[in-house]
Amino acid sequence: MEKRGKGIIVRMEGNNERLVNSASMIAINKDCTQTCVILRVYDRGGMEFFVDRINELKSCVWHPCVMATLQIERRLTKIKEQLQDHKHHLEAMERTAGLYKAHRLDPEYRRGQGMMQPWNSKYFETLGSELTSVKSDVLYQQYKCSRFLDMLGFLDHVAAQLDDCPEFRMKSRFMRSTISGYEERSRYLSARAEATMQTYFSLMSQRDNQLNLELANLSRDDNKRMQEMAAASYRHSSDMRAITLITLFFLPATFVATFFSTTFFDFNKDQRIASTYIWIYWVVTVVLTAAVLGGWVYHSDGFRKKAPKEEDDQEGIMSGREDAEPSPQGK
Repeated sequence: MEKRGKGIIVRMEGNNERLVNSASMIAINKDCTQTCVILRVYDRGGMEFFVDRINELKSCVWHPCVMATLQIERRLTKIKEQLQDHKHHLEAMERTAGLYKAHRLDPEYRRGQGMMQPWNSKYFETLGSELTSVKSDVLYQQYKCSRFLDMLGFLDHVAAQLDDCPEFRMKSRFMRSTISGYEERSRYLSARAEATMQTYFSLMSQRDNQLNLELANLSRDDNKRMQEMAAASYRHSSDMRAITLITLFFLPATFVATFFSTTFFDFNKDQRIASTYIWIYWVVTVVLTAAVLGGWVYHSDGFRKKAPKEEDDQEGIMSGREDAEPSPQGK
């Protein structure tokens, strides 16, 4: 408000004209009771609104504060629509979280509809960001309501310096009551969004606990199977040990019986019992034994060299994947 000679100039402008889509400068001269208004509107719908309201308020539109309240009135319509949209969004998110009017539903019905485990819903993961967005905008609407109340207080101060206008006083009281109601509704929706967000975090913790419990059960089953396999391996090793002992017990007797049952020995003769070609048996036996042992050593060394190479290849593949994946800081 500025005094210039015998007149008063009132400017009603938002902090950001791009968002409010309108701005005005109002001047009145008390000597000639004339009011001049420069109104800038950036959309066609806004201009139609101001023209209609001026025609409806012809009896009191001469008062500068009445003209100023029209800008607030137009913005209040948008606040009402946004608060209504946020209410519907909160109800939808409460349904996703299994909270909307849950006290009225039968527990068996809720269990049958999957409301006991809402994290299985495909919309559950985006619930946190949506709640944060809704709460931020609700707080912004609450801030705008407080600013509009300050503007009405300023207009009341200006009106006290001008001629009395009963229409403005009634309009000011009505708008103050409406803005206070929107402000209380914004606080209510903000508290409701906060409660839903806290429940969302609790549900996430409950989901993580359930996953940990399932992992613990799987680990317990794996340990049980490993114990069964270890017990079976112990039984098998015991059986193999028994077979080995029996084989070692009968091996010398088997060798002696096999060796003396060959045609290199003839116990029916009175003179020579052993054949002169018995050296062939030892030569063939030594050669075959050496070949078998050599082949076993060769294949064993090959397996030992091949196993570390496969491990190195797997480590190289894993390290390549880690290098290919971008780090969180890089993002």
